Amino acid sequence: MDAHQPESGIVAVTPAAPTSTRLVVAPGEATDRLQLLQHHAICTMPAPWALVSAAAAAPEHLIMAGAVERADLEALAAAVPAHVTAIVGVGAGTCVDTAKFLAVALRRDLLQIPTAVSSDAPFTSSYRLREHGHVRRGGDIRPVDVVIDPLVILQAPPGLNRAGVGDVLACHTALYDWRLAARTGAGAGWDAEVAAAGLRLLDQLEFALADIAAVSVEGIVQLARAHRTLAELRERGGLRVVEGSEHALAAVIEWLTGRRFTHGRLVAMCTVAIAQVQGNDPDRVARIVAGSLIDAAPEGLGIDRELFRRAIAELPGYCRRERLPAGVVDLVELTPALADEMFDRVCEVAG
Repeated sequence: MDAHQPESGIVAVTPAAPTSTRLVVAPGEATDRLQLLQHHAICTMPAPWALVSAAAAAPEHLIMAGAVERADLEALAAAVPAHVTAIVGVGAGTCVDTAKFLAVALRRDLLQIPTAVSSDAPFTSSYRLREHGHVRRGGDIRPVDVVIDPLVILQAPPGLNRAGVGDVLACHTALYDWRLAARTGAGAGWDAEVAAAGLRLLDQLEFALADIAAVSVEGIVQLARAHRTLAELRERGGLRVVEGSEHALAAVIEWLTGRRFTHGRLVAMCTVAIAQVQGNDPDRVARIVAGSLIDAAPEGLGIDRELFRRAIAELPGYCRRERLPAGVVDLVELTPALADEMFDRVCEVAG
């Protein structure tokens, strides 16, 4: 199937298991839904809204997502008209997380229409926000549906879709940290069944690399299904199965810079670095990064050696202050020389 000419019929409608969200994959489904909805508020940004607005009915209320500080999100919620019955997230991570916050705060139904398969955020029941610069997690909501419309998603920059590799790849280092913590008695008990499911997800990701790199419809569907599985694993095994030292390092970089990065690209870069410290099959991580064509290069992310060194130096203290789960960061001395070795490895793999 040509990556820019998806089939006209429904690709897949996957019913929800008791602990998962229904995934609908169909060309034209996004605009069809947006034409039929009534009394709804759309949470989006200018670029994703431009992809669907011409064919969508005018929403009852249009919300432009941006800042993710709690006070800003609460102000957005206060402005939503009382008669709005549903919140629709149209866009990528920030849009769908803001939609989750609003749906929880206002007790409204939630529909997610991602315009790129850049992260697992459309499927997760919680959202991320910031309070005084610190990352916090909140909420517990499942969308009515997650709609994956290839006609819309294929219009996104290819690199944004390839960024969806990052959240799946993070299982590689997160599972290592989880098992390490369990063995040393520093964390929650190891769940072998959930961990095995995470490892199978990595196998499936590696098998689909050619389609993901090509940003074909098949690649888009593979990533969407992987993201839904990630969300299921979060519910079964908690964050440990998908978030470890790599996510902590990403959070430190965001904290130091005050910038918002494309989440998957930053996490992929940090996964390369942490796998090197763990001695955890770093060559496999390199194969996945190279094979998917995800842009995880520090230069492309605006991260130089000095910033990377600062982030590594801050990482142990940040993990303690934020009470993050134990991992390799607690057992390895993160010297400047090691930081340079990690940075050189990332540049070699992703440069």
